[in-house]
Amino acid sequence: MKLIVLGSSSSGNCYILDNGNEALIIEAGIRFQEVKKALDFNLRKVVGCVVTHAHNDHAKYIKAMVDSGFHTLALREVWTAKGVWDSRSFWWLKRAKAIRWVILRYFLFLLAMMCHVSAI
Repeated sequence: MKLIVLGSSSSGNCYILDNGNEALIIEAGIRFQEVKKALDFNLRKVVGCVVTHAHNDHAKYIKAMVDSGFHTLALREVWTAKGVWDSRSFWWLKRAKAIRWVILRYFLFLLAMMCHVSAI
């Protein structure tokens, strides 16, 4: 399992957890072209994208993630702020604290699954 850091600043955040067979994108604050390069243009390995909040340094390119067919998990406020609605976008109408807990559990589940697959 490796963590690829594409950006970690106010100009953009994006990380890729990659086990060789699957990748999880965390944050969508970097140009999508840079994400594709980091994945060697192998977009089939992406299992999803998680965006934590609506600030541009985290969510500016969320539409590109959804348009590329990635299942994308974010709070409702992110979808509203970015004007993105699609069948691949996940959002809830519940309170923000409950939603953040669901996002954290989903992220940890994906991380555990990726670690398990890479250990086999």
